[in-house]
Amino acid sequence: MHQDFISYGFCPTLFWEMTPREVVRCFDAARDRTRLQYEASLWQAWHAAYLARVKDFPEFSDLLRPRKKEPQDAAAQTLALNQLFLALGGKPADLEKMKKDQPDE
Repeated sequence: MHQDFISYGFCPTLFWEMTPREVVRCFDAARDRTRLQYEASLWQAWHAAYLARVKDFPEFSDLLRPRKKEPQDAAAQTLALNQLFLALGGKPADLEKMKKDQPDE
């Protein structure tokens, strides 16, 4: 299992610091990443073959999908930052204290 862990590109010493469940999660994530890379390669190959046969070559900008940029209001930004604070190990009590210390707008 250690050799498999290394072959997926993970740090060899990290293996010994992880629980079996964490190792399996890393294997699952690596498998998902490999599948996504494979699908991206197929997409590229298909489009390269298709575009090689096209008589009227489209403009590059026509091939790109415009990204939808939704404006984010202050409440959504605050929520995202609070979630990030907690995800990075912040304590809920500290978060509540910071909320009380902020001036009302």
